[in-house]
Amino acid sequence: AIKFRKEIKRLKVESDGWFFDVWQPEHIDEPECWPLRSDSAWHGFKNIDNEHMYLDPIKVTILTPGMSKEGEMQPFGIPASIVAKYLD
Repeated sequence: AIKFRKEIKRLKVESDGWFFDVWQPEHIDEPECWPLRSDSAWHGFKNIDNEHMYLDPIKVTILTPGMSKEGEMQPFGIPASIVAKYLD
């Protein structure tokens, strides 16, 4: 899953337009990246328990255009249901 996450990030950086993104910390190389910490802003959760919330290392959340990482609607988007049907 780490290689897949890195490849999505690489393709996003190289794209001229929009591209998918992944919901994860900026740098994810080792298992220490899996816990969700209350002092990390990337995940958007407030007041979380630092000892019991983790990303599932074998699952990847793909962000589609239409909503920012901060949960704000964007002017252009692709419904996640369409992407899910395509990937199915």
